[in-house]
Amino acid sequence: MTQVSALVSRGSSPSPSGSLLALALSSPPCTPSAASFASVTAQPASDTIGERLHRYEELLLSAHVAGLELSLNLRQVQAEAGLTAITGHAMFSRFDEAQSQLSTAIATAAAGHRLARTLAPIAGLDVKAYGETTDPSSAELDSHLRQVA
Repeated sequence: MTQVSALVSRGSSPSPSGSLLALALSSPPCTPSAASFASVTAQPASDTIGERLHRYEELLLSAHVAGLELSLNLRQVQAEAGLTAITGHAMFSRFDEAQSQLSTAIATAAAGHRLARTLAPIAGLDVKAYGETTDPSSAELDSHLRQVA
C-alpha cells in the first residue's frame, strides 16, 4: 500500500488540504548535522572540495527527484479523493515553480562546477583526484551545444 493510499484508506479528510498536509508532514526534515559543520574547518578546503561539490550536486538532484515524487503523490491524492482538475491547481502551480527553480539551481551548479574545474590548476588542485576524468571538457560541451543550436 502506498503512502498516499494509506492516507486515504485511514479515513483522512477528503479535502485536499487534510490529505496533502499529512503527506507533506510525513517526510522527515532534511537538516545538516553539527558534525557536518564542524568538519568544514577540520581539514584543508583543498582536501574536501571535490567531495563537497559532488555532494552538493547530488543533494540538488535528490531534491529534484523528491519534488517529482511529491507531484505524483499529490496527483494521486487528488484522483483518490475524487477532486476535479481545477481543485488544487494553485498548489500544483507553486510546486511546479519550485521544480523550475531547482532545475535552474542544478544548471547553475553545473556551470560553477565547470568553472571550478577550469580554475583548479590555478589553486593547485588536481581535478582527476575528484573523479573528473569522465566528463567532457567545457570547450567540448560548448562546441556540442553550438552544433545543436
